[in-house]
Amino acid sequence: MRIVPLDQLGEVPQPTLQSLPDELFDVVLELLPRRTLFDLSLTSRWGYSRAVGHIWKDVELVDRGCWRQAPPGRNPPATLNGEDDQEDDKEWSHLHPGQIYDDHDETPMLKKLFVLATNPFVASKVRSIIHRCHLPALELFQDLPAILQEGLIHSRDFLHDHRRNTLSRLILQAVANMDNVHTLKILSGHWAIVETLLWGFFGPSRKSSAPVVPVRKLWLESCSLVSYRYEDLWHRLDFSQLESLRMRRMWLQYNFSLEYASRCLLARGTSNRMDMRNQTAGFYTVSFVKRDEDNAYDSILRLLGLRKIGTIYTSADWPIPEMIQKYQHSRWWKMGPSSYPPVFHTLMSSSVTLTSLCLDWLMCGTFSITSPAPAAKGTESHNLIQYLNKQRFPNLRAFQLRNAISKYAALQERIWLLDSGCTDEQEIEDWKKRDMEQPFPPPHLNTGMLDFMEAHSNLRCLAWPMDAFFPPEPSSPAIADRIRNVITNLGRSLVDLRVDAFLTTQGEPMTDDQQTAEGVEKRVQRRRFISEFAAEMRAVQSIKVEGGIPRDEKREIARALRHCPLSKLVFIGASFPLANTWGPEAIDLLAVDDGGTPYLSRLDAEDEAAIEDAVRLDPTSATTSTSRFRPSYGWTLDSLPMLYTIAQHHCDTIRLLKFCGYSGCPVLQRPTPITHPLIHHLKYFKELRELVMSFWLLTFYDQAHRDDSVIKYWLEMRKPTSKALVALPGAGNIEDGAHGPDEDTAHADAPDAASDDLGLAARITSPSPDGASWLYNSFHPDNLAKQVAKFIGPHLAKEAKERPGGVRVRASFCLGIYCQDIFDFDVRIGTDDKVLDFVGPREDSWEGGRSEDKLKRRRWF
Repeated sequence: MRIVPLDQLGEVPQPTLQSLPDELFDVVLELLPRRTLFDLSLTSRWGYSRAVGHIWKDVELVDRGCWRQAPPGRNPPATLNGEDDQEDDKEWSHLHPGQIYDDHDETPMLKKLFVLATNPFVASKVRSIIHRCHLPALELFQDLPAILQEGLIHSRDFLHDHRRNTLSRLILQAVANMDNVHTLKILSGHWAIVETLLWGFFGPSRKSSAPVVPVRKLWLESCSLVSYRYEDLWHRLDFSQLESLRMRRMWLQYNFSLEYASRCLLARGTSNRMDMRNQTAGFYTVSFVKRDEDNAYDSILRLLGLRKIGTIYTSADWPIPEMIQKYQHSRWWKMGPSSYPPVFHTLMSSSVTLTSLCLDWLMCGTFSITSPAPAAKGTESHNLIQYLNKQRFPNLRAFQLRNAISKYAALQERIWLLDSGCTDEQEIEDWKKRDMEQPFPPPHLNTGMLDFMEAHSNLRCLAWPMDAFFPPEPSSPAIADRIRNVITNLGRSLVDLRVDAFLTTQGEPMTDDQQTAEGVEKRVQRRRFISEFAAEMRAVQSIKVEGGIPRDEKREIARALRHCPLSKLVFIGASFPLANTWGPEAIDLLAVDDGGTPYLSRLDAEDEAAIEDAVRLDPTSATTSTSRFRPSYGWTLDSLPMLYTIAQHHCDTIRLLKFCGYSGCPVLQRPTPITHPLIHHLKYFKELRELVMSFWLLTFYDQAHRDDSVIKYWLEMRKPTSKALVALPGAGNIEDGAHGPDEDTAHADAPDAASDDLGLAARITSPSPDGASWLYNSFHPDNLAKQVAKFIGPHLAKEAKERPGGVRVRASFCLGIYCQDIFDFDVRIGTDDKVLDFVGPREDSWEGGRSEDKLKRRRWF
């Protein structure tokens, strides 16, 4: 072989970006921030062709709030809320003379839709669509059930171009060009846009067009399933390619009757405004229209006759009679033999391909502001269960009915997951003979899901109310054999299990000692789940227990799963799941909280001596019985701490622990004496990667609780120009490395509590000038991170902290005076309890970042 000298080889060509394989270059682009992708797209044709796919991969259609000029002949209200004695309203009127506020301006959506409708190349790069309202998500317990989701006057089509349907035509053209979309997510969407998106992606035209990628994942949250424009919309939609369906925070079946007369609809530019919770322990105001209580016809007439309610635009020639007629005679208002509610048709249409079904916080029955009560027995949730029991999904791997923890989201009585529910077979036969047209039997005859579970006994994920697995009375021998077979199969396949129960604000007791007939039944039902279902599981890796479940039953669930390779354990309730660190009637908390606020929740006494003695015990040395599980209920004063029991059975496999509940939770700044012994056994979880715990913050300063000031301080710090980031004289130095990453520039758009002229943040009560140092020392994220590391770091296992990235500790704070919200603070703790990194504090909102993260990382979707 002849060797050529290097000097004769000539110049070796240098590699370029263009020479990289497409797959490798796409991996590089995935890591770049959005701003860098924009810059790359402007460098050359090649840069544009490569970057545009990542820029337009995920498209958000979001509205905005803005001031706009009042239309001719329209006198804007003197004040935004219609009350002359509010100083803030006078200021708004002075700052925006001759203008009215539009809560749902769709201009940002129109700009994106125009590009997608006119540029097929860009539209072909879109993979997922998110349509949401820019306003904070509705608060679950009060705002959500009080707001109707059929807001006719949200969208432009109903404001100034109804007959032309310009917005809908633009959406349909854009959808026609987006032939590679596989995921559609709608969160509090505008009614007209919601149904147009559904019609575009699942309508007949989509199926008959050129080959396109079908939408595989559909997320519907806080939106309506009722159509006002397309005849029989849901019966004409094709969901036959759908693989994942998630419905959250929605009414199961719309009932246009006077039962909903007290509820309201969000609107645009009306003089009627009401307060809504803003997810930062404050309020914002929003335009609304109240349902007319006289009759349904007049109510819709008032909505469409915009002159009467004073919206931004008016029109006198809309086809109102035709619309009213469609409302009154629509087959969706009542369920008959040939007409199922939209959710039923969706399930029926997607039954062959569906792999994941999640029904999360579905509201059933009726709700009144003055009298919140669940619907009568035998209504929507019974129909849903009876319908599901007859359906078969051959590819289903995840089935979740979640968050049935409130009055209007809970299942009705006598519904069981693992029982047939049939009480009299002869009565069933008689019913079949006399009423063949009725789609479902009476509720007392068929309220079980056993047939469904037998057909889907290889589920990998299951969520269901804990007290609705079994009836209180034993099943017949024939039914019991069928149930055992289902449980045996699930014991081998189930890896993700979630249970919940009705949540009470008073907190959970140590043990359930109710003597009422209903209380005894509920207790028996929950405990049957523990001994007959949980104890038979062998493959569960994640368990989540939420709601009003007594502490001893939580402990027994952990014991019952002792044969499972558990890597994630979550306990959530109103009370701190591990123990009450505040003392009986909060006497220990009152000793460290200068505010001296009395707490009305249930706070039982703990045996402090037994908890301190348990510090000397090693849970890994305790022998674990291999015999049949025998539950041990009750919580005596000498009971071992909850964390000891969990460590005894699962410390070798646990990677995530979550204990949330604010009544009795640890006080971060001044822990009570019981606190550190209580969490001592964390050091045995050597595989721990993440710990989530509730913490109580002491906000009393200068003769008042300063929750609002703390929240404003955190929000202000997101702005690049904020003075809250400046160290104050005498405040002390920040240790090297104890600082977090730069906040994303998108946080600069967060609501300004000081200058927001619509009141989108809470009204702030500021402390005295000296309070600036108090805020900095106690609540600046740098100092807060050090407090969290000092508190929890010594209790974490050395092996866990030495792992790359350390242990992520999420401290969850509940703040607020007139209303409360949760703020999460993520701190990574490494060797020697050093703070490696931190993010937050963040509220559960899109601006804070938590909502977006949860939307992207949600399991089983």
